[in-house]
Amino acid sequence: MINFKDFSINVLKKKTILNYPEFEPLEETLLRLNNWIEENEIMVLNVETLMMPNIFEGSSKRTSSKGAYKTTSGGEKSWWYQIFRVWYQT
Repeated sequence: MINFKDFSINVLKKKTILNYPEFEPLEETLLRLNNWIEENEIMVLNVETLMMPNIFEGSSKRTSSKGAYKTTSGGEKSWWYQIFRVWYQT
């Protein structure tokens, strides 16, 4: 059977009235992904990168080099976040 598991960037500090949220570095997300594969002895078929819109509340000041991308269309802002999807066999 083929399954998948998604690994998103963890929110370290939630957005407040005065501050933007803070997120873990992409390297830490990948470390969690690799640890999960190793601990569960997963047979990985593929790993892909997905961009998912607005999965975290509020906005972010993160730059594209850290996994978040801001787009504006018709006056509305969207934030796109990098997700790692691991396809594996059970």
